[in-house]
Amino acid sequence: MNASKRIRRSVAVALAVSLPLAVGVAVAAPASADAAWGSIAVNPKSGGAGIASGKKTRPKAKRAARRACPGNCKSIVWVRNGCAAVYRNDVRFVWGAARKKKVAINRAKRRAQRDGEGPARRVASMCSG
Repeated sequence: MNASKRIRRSVAVALAVSLPLAVGVAVAAPASADAAWGSIAVNPKSGGAGIASGKKTRPKAKRAARRACPGNCKSIVWVRNGCAAVYRNDVRFVWGAARKKKVAINRAKRRAQRDGEGPARRVASMCSG
């Protein structure tokens, strides 16, 4: 086999091996690029809350949570592919975030108990999707 045939054969083998890998990466990229955003908004005066989950962007999640909240509300926590919880103590609203809902709830509750006086009350909790 002469040198030019060996080079052509090497190129053909390299393409045969690398092309399926490149196609596999291209197909897998959109799935890993998907993100679900969620947010919790609260009304500081009334204590009301609104939640949003499964949104494609952070601004969309924040807007949806504010719309779902009664009155003049502010989005106080947002997560991407995770969970969040909001608790209220006698002083302020506090939040916690984590991959699992139970962990987010526990974090928010501990912060509310540590930072305030009186009992900590859950306002809302959610997972982004």
